[in-house]
Amino acid sequence: MAKGVNPWRYVSGGPVNNVQQYDLWAEYVVGDEVWVISNWKSEPFPKAQLSRYYKKKLR
Repeated sequence: MAKGVNPWRYVSGGPVNNVQQYDLWAEYVVGDEVWVISNWKSEPFPKAQLSRYYKKKLR
């Protein structure tokens, strides 16, 4: 990862997945796939499963 790059994303106002607190996640690449680590799922998951709200809003 390049110096100064922060892979973490954070939403506290109107979170979609962890509605009582906040959504926190990071995206990382494994081979040809982008995976996500989050505070609303216990296991990493493919970016394709990330909420459409976040795909549109942040990318």
